[in-house]
Amino acid sequence: DIIGKNALAGTGWLQKANDEFVTIGNILIKYCGTSEEVIIPDNIRVIGDHAFSDYSGLYEINPWMTGSAYRGNEIIRKVTVGSQVEEICTEAFWGCKNLKTIELSNPEIKIGKAAFKGTGLIKQAGKHFAVINDMLADFTALADNVVIPSEIKRILPGAFSGEMAKHID
Repeated sequence: DIIGKNALAGTGWLQKANDEFVTIGNILIKYCGTSEEVIIPDNIRVIGDHAFSDYSGLYEINPWMTGSAYRGNEIIRKVTVGSQVEEICTEAFWGCKNLKTIELSNPEIKIGKAAFKGTGLIKQAGKHFAVINDMLADFTALADNVVIPSEIKRILPGAFSGEMAKHID
């Protein structure tokens, strides 16, 4: 992790931050915009942990909430990530259930565990596979045997997290 998801938890600065893209240096730590289509700015090199999760009000209840306690952004439908972005951190788009399209220009981008868990990409890809370009981002079924489609060239960290597959080909 570059900046942990709780590094700024409960700080007045983060709670009051309302720019569309809240950054520290070249790291996007929070998205506060209302656009259905988001283009990551050229100055961003890293999309941080939970950057697109909806933090509003959650820290007022419990400043140490983690993981699935965050609600995903329900507005975003498409995200364009330019070649300047080098990393998408853990659970960056967690729960963005209406996110149906993501364009990744950097074929060498580092993608963290469960970066796209709970997104609309799963529904779009069908058959329980969330596929982004030629990468398997998520698998959401219980199965004794899983056959990876031939177009998959890369399996992202966390793609099978929590699944009970006994055999994967």
